[in-house]
Order: sequence, then C-alpha cells, then structure tokens
Amino acid sequence: MSQPQSSSKLNSTWGKFSIKQAAQDTQNKLQGAGIDPQKITIETEDFLNPVKLEDTEAIANLKSGAITGGVFGALIGLSISLISTNFADLGLEALKNFQAINYFAPIMGAIIGAAGISLILSLSGANIMQRNRESGFTSKRHLVVVKGTAEDVALSQQIIAQQGGVVEEADRR
Repeated sequence: MSQPQSSSKLNSTWGKFSIKQAAQDTQNKLQGAGIDPQKITIETEDFLNPVKLEDTEAIANLKSGAITGGVFGALIGLSISLISTNFADLGLEALKNFQAINYFAPIMGAIIGAAGISLILSLSGANIMQRNRESGFTSKRHLVVVKGTAEDVALSQQIIAQQGGVVEEADRR
C-alpha cells in the first residue's frame, strides 16, 4: 500500500524568461501569492544561440568546392585515361581510338572530385562565421527558481506559466 506524499518535503521548479523584468514581475507575483521570499531566487545564465547554417561560410565553400573539385577531378580522370592507353596517339589521332574509359574516367573524376572537395570545404566552413554577421550569439536567460512544498511548486508553476515563462519541473543542480 502506498503512503501519501508529505507536503513538508521540499520540491523545486524553475521558469525561464528572456526578459529580466518579466522574471522580476513573476517573483513579485509569487511573493504576493504567499510564497516565502526566501524560497524564490532569480538567476541569470548565459547561453549560446544555436548557429544557423546561413550564418556560416559552409554554403559559399560548398559552391567553390564543387567547381574546384570538378575541375581537378576531371583533370585526374583525364590523366588516368591517358595513362591507361599509354599516351597512345596523342592529338587528333586519339579521337579514332577513343574507348569508354576515355569518356568514363574524366566524368567520374569530375563527379567524385566535386562531391569530395565540396564536402570537405563545406564542413570546414561550417565553423567559420560570415564576415557580415554579428559575432555576439550569446544571450541571457533569467531563471526564477522556487523551492518549497509541493503546493508551493504547483502554485509557482501556474504563476510562471501565466507570466509567459517556460516551466521546468526538475531541479537543475
């Protein structure tokens, strides 16, 4: 048989706000609702906004990598086709004895080179911010933390939600 939970057990909840004034207003409302001011704290934390692909050099590097890789891949494929034919009949005579490898190697080299080099350059460019973008991607969150009984936590969660905060149920520590 399960025992009912004691209301004297301390629980906690917290709400996230992007504006400090909203967190302070929530603190005042919580105090007005009868929650002990010593059980309510406001904390500020810095967090990094996620970096968007558009804010990096990845797309620009992808384009230039595809062109560069395609050109170099085609040249390597052409070299492979010439090596496979022992450089026979260079010049216009080569057109008479052109085999499938002579078409296939430069095309496949261009495709593989374009894909490979563009992938490498786009991955390396994903860590580089664009020059015209702001570098300050840090922001602040204001946390209203309430520690108290289960009734205090339930009331706090209602008030935090009414004030536009994001309610989290677990203690962060």
